[in-house]
Amino acid sequence: MDALEKSMTLLSEFIRHHLQECIKPNSFNCPQGIDSNLAWRRFLCSSLKYFTNNNLKQMTGSWSNWVRSAKTLVRNLSSQKFIIQEIAQVISPLNNVNLASPSGQAGNQVDTFLGQTTKTTTLHRKTTIHGAKGETHDVTMLISTARAGGQPGSHWRSWIDSQSSEAARFAYVASSRPKHCLIWAVKTLNDADKTRLKDMGFHLL
Repeated sequence: MDALEKSMTLLSEFIRHHLQECIKPNSFNCPQGIDSNLAWRRFLCSSLKYFTNNNLKQMTGSWSNWVRSAKTLVRNLSSQKFIIQEIAQVISPLNNVNLASPSGQAGNQVDTFLGQTTKTTTLHRKTTIHGAKGETHDVTMLISTARAGGQPGSHWRSWIDSQSSEAARFAYVASSRPKHCLIWAVKTLNDADKTRLKDMGFHLL
């Protein structure tokens, strides 16, 4: 069961990276747009079987061949019969996903590059702003979506554009949780953005 849960977690993190949607806490990165956490878990399990049945677990070939197969399978995922319409719509951005071999490794064997894996212990917890209400943490990271046009209130500019907005109130709640360190994880800052955040007291890394 540990191996299955680990596989589901890794797959869900891959999908989350490419969807860039807000997620529910403790739900294998289930997007907020999916009503049923159970349906999402079933989707992840069926997707793992889909990849396995199509030999994606075979890693004795080159990276270029493996990535080519993986890209085709991922792009076709939303059209598989085991996926309900609600999930198919949410994961539709995967239809155009682009994958690439690690730099300089295209001709090398996949399993040789991966080497030995070790078990790690999770030292952090993911939750929503609502889920963190009333809590105090040593460190809090508030993660913004990459694009401003996604889920309302999920992009960092909406947290500071209007102090009376719901998004700003939520961001204040999350930003007041840590005792020692507050991190805003944001992407693609122009010069004006950098100046604005510096004026608020942030250090840019």
